[in-house]
Amino acid sequence: MPSEEQLRDVEHAMVAELARLRWRSGLSLKAVCDAVGGGLDPTRLSRILRGERAMSLWQFVGLCRVFDRSPGRLVDEACRVMLDPLALRDLAPFLELMPKRK
Repeated sequence: MPSEEQLRDVEHAMVAELARLRWRSGLSLKAVCDAVGGGLDPTRLSRILRGERAMSLWQFVGLCRVFDRSPGRLVDEACRVMLDPLALRDLAPFLELMPKRK
């Protein structure tokens, strides 16, 4: 069973990957929010993608859909990143932009 700290690290990697996918897509925060729907606003999305606010399950699934990723694959990739130093190196610039969670 993963520790609480390991789960936070995986969550952090998932958020960093979503931020990277948004950056690569070139979509504005508003365009992503419109695609996700459900009342997600750009300010909240920005805070989610900076790791300042937790996302709900529907927001996570909606973001995965917008970026054409299966939620399971994104979770698997986040777990791999936290265990593979080379993968972690690739995501490091995005992880460094996010504040540390307490």
